[in-house]
Amino acid sequence: MIIYNFYKNKIIINLIFVFSTIHNQLIHYQVTTELNKISNYKLIKTFFYFKIMMKEIVKHRSWKKTDVEIIKKISNTFWILRHLNSSTEVKQYAVYFLQFTENLMKKTVSWIKNEEKTVLWWSFNIAEAVKKYKNAF
Repeated sequence: MIIYNFYKNKIIINLIFVFSTIHNQLIHYQVTTELNKISNYKLIKTFFYFKIMMKEIVKHRSWKKTDVEIIKKISNTFWILRHLNSSTEVKQYAVYFLQFTENLMKKTVSWIKNEEKTVLWWSFNIAEAVKKYKNAF
């Protein structure tokens, strides 16, 4: 039995199958009598160490909503070099080009607003599993 405090609510799991990776997180277990009213068999209180990592919210740009008119206007100010005589000039021009491009992107491409539908734990593997499950029926 596992008793897990999740947002101040006790979750009780009566039957578990433990992988070795979870077993390695085992801290302590003991027979408990405090919950005898719930079940008619011996209850074992199990303590695991879990470090829950929250996935970072990744911001994305809305490329489909790019403001083309502003890009045309700002692009007219782009400085084009005809001759680069040294590696230092090439590096300086590369820095200028990258800064220009980054500023252009910041001014013309907005961020996508995160929707409430977004699920942080959803991954490609889960999507594939759901697809296979749906195709089975």
